[in-house]
Amino acid sequence: MPVYVREHAGSTPVRKQVGSGHRLVLHPVEPLRLPEEITQFLELAFDPHLIGPGEEQVVHLLFPFDLGVFVCSPGATDLIDLFSLNRPKFSLYGPLTGGFVTRWYRSRLSVGRPTPDPYVEGVLRLSIRNQTRDWVEVGRAVFDCRGMKLWFGDRVGMVGSMRILRSSHAETEVQDEPLMPGWTRATELLSSKRIPGLSRPCCTMEAGVR
Repeated sequence: MPVYVREHAGSTPVRKQVGSGHRLVLHPVEPLRLPEEITQFLELAFDPHLIGPGEEQVVHLLFPFDLGVFVCSPGATDLIDLFSLNRPKFSLYGPLTGGFVTRWYRSRLSVGRPTPDPYVEGVLRLSIRNQTRDWVEVGRAVFDCRGMKLWFGDRVGMVGSMRILRSSHAETEVQDEPLMPGWTRATELLSSKRIPGLSRPCCTMEAGVR
């Protein structure tokens, strides 16, 4: 019987038997459950970027992802292993009372599409729309991981939007479209857990965008 094995220095080896006729796939997945399921939010921090009144800009950010190993059989896809080449960090977005914990990641903002390590970082194409009458400095974006739609080709990517409603208030969302034509849709962790009726939420940022 085929056996799946993953070994890494300093960690316990993973060994699982896989039935004959099943297919194993490695997909990028939401950075949601390592080291354990602490939060559903991903916070990307980057050097402050100015957006003019009524302006819309398209930028690119780097984001972390985990790697899921799935066993596929007719009519079923199940997660059998989950690991990451990133070291998770966490932060508090907002005040001690009323804020929430995020998976925090130091990102880099660029106008052109970057070329990160395809097993470590993905590329987020983010459309930022300033709906205020003031200049706004943006230095972070928070997303609900339950709404993440990852795609992969020569690297991992997703497409998102950010609407700035006030100088300290914004909404973010991830669109269900590939970063580049011809890319493959990644299996979602929440889909593999078969949670019925789950909406694809946007994230409301009420504690600032800097």
